[in-house]
Amino acid sequence: MTLSIFLISLLSLSSAVFSDDASFQKLPVPGKRSGPEAFAIDSTGKGFFTGVSGGKILSYTPGKGYIEFAYMTESSGIKRRYWKTLQIRSIKKKVTVLLEGLSGSAGCAVSSDGSFVLVGQFTKSNIKRYWIKGPKAGSSEDFTNAVSNPDNIKRIATGITNPSAVKVNSDGKVLQTISLKDKFGDTLKIPLPPGVSGPEAFAFDSHGGGPYTGVSGGKILKYQGSELGFTEFAYITPLANKSLCDKAVGTFLGNTCGRPVGLAFNEITGDLYIADAFLGLYVVSGRGGQAKRLADSAGGSPFKFLDGLDVDPVTGSVYFTSFSTRFGPRYDPKTKSVTVLLSGLSGSAGCAVSSDGEFVLVGEFLRNRILRYWIKGPKANTWEIFVPSIPGPDNIRRTDGGDFWIASNSVKLIVLPTKPSAVKVNAGGEIIRRMSLGEYYGDTLVSEVNEYKSVVYVGTLTTNFVGDM
Repeated sequence: MTLSIFLISLLSLSSAVFSDDASFQKLPVPGKRSGPEAFAIDSTGKGFFTGVSGGKILSYTPGKGYIEFAYMTESSGIKRRYWKTLQIRSIKKKVTVLLEGLSGSAGCAVSSDGSFVLVGQFTKSNIKRYWIKGPKAGSSEDFTNAVSNPDNIKRIATGITNPSAVKVNSDGKVLQTISLKDKFGDTLKIPLPPGVSGPEAFAFDSHGGGPYTGVSGGKILKYQGSELGFTEFAYITPLANKSLCDKAVGTFLGNTCGRPVGLAFNEITGDLYIADAFLGLYVVSGRGGQAKRLADSAGGSPFKFLDGLDVDPVTGSVYFTSFSTRFGPRYDPKTKSVTVLLSGLSGSAGCAVSSDGEFVLVGEFLRNRILRYWIKGPKANTWEIFVPSIPGPDNIRRTDGGDFWIASNSVKLIVLPTKPSAVKVNAGGEIIRRMSLGEYYGDTLVSEVNEYKSVVYVGTLTTNFVGDM
């Protein structure tokens, strides 16, 4: 989601910078310099830059400390000694005044989607929001009055738990902590269009677009940013565009309208493959529109409630599951054939192919475990237990780093889910992280946890929003 979290701080005129690991640590500024008032971080994220007294900008890298990076005027830098530094030159282009009548305007920060900019009024203890684009473009409004004497404002990444803004003085003492939980919650919510629910699974195209998600009524939506929100991208049947299907909730009318529950792109062709719970395996081009059915049975037996889906990043083969005793209908786009890989399973739900295409994971929801089926190599066409014990695993999603997120649900009965959580495992089957989701979703069954560009998206079969952590 493009909703931003901002950190608001006090002016610092000390001779140290504070690093927030487990506790505050001082990073002393060299020489007689002081006043590291503001910071910038480059695209590598390995250190930071800060301006100090004497008109210089320093660069800090862990393990190396500070080095001079740039200076403002000739008198603040000695070219012969610091031959690698760059002199900052004035930019003489058009300047526009956006707001007047402010009282001690101090810090400012632009939202992550560029739709607005915040500006602090130090003496009024107020922060205003000025809209850059959208229906409110050119207007301003109060953003918050809860911060006393706001100075610099910095946008930070989402993905935090119990978000808050913290003020510290030059000794690292916390002066003020403002909880943002009431405003944003721990899990941010991306709303679906009115009357739409059940964002069960997500996909992202090769251009970074998305998330795409399948919802009630047989439609696939694409998220277009906070200004446009979710817009229609594709649909399963022609009826999905009729008013009849607008009434669909959960799996209601799934046989008529369709109910897309598993999604994945072929990153080479740009095609989006869709597992529809009732109607079978579908595909739609990157342009969207009505999806085309590829298969609704395997070996003469109709599919029974398709669920998870993934595309082999190496071969383009499509792996999907049927919530029954069988896994692995595997669809080969070249031969247009469907092959069953495993049988005798207990509620096969999610599946995910490894980043090198060596194996595919499949969850057994009712047996509370994850299996690994080897696609190639010396163990090809054999399977083994990958995670022996994990409550109610639903969809499995591969991360860019080759790990896997699993939506996990402790259940007493199949219709009474409790304690939803997100579990991250590495390629060796070791659990490396757990996140409880009960605080945000109650006893709702969570269907997917999908991490993309450091943002974790959470899906369900019933909610009218996408969770964004």
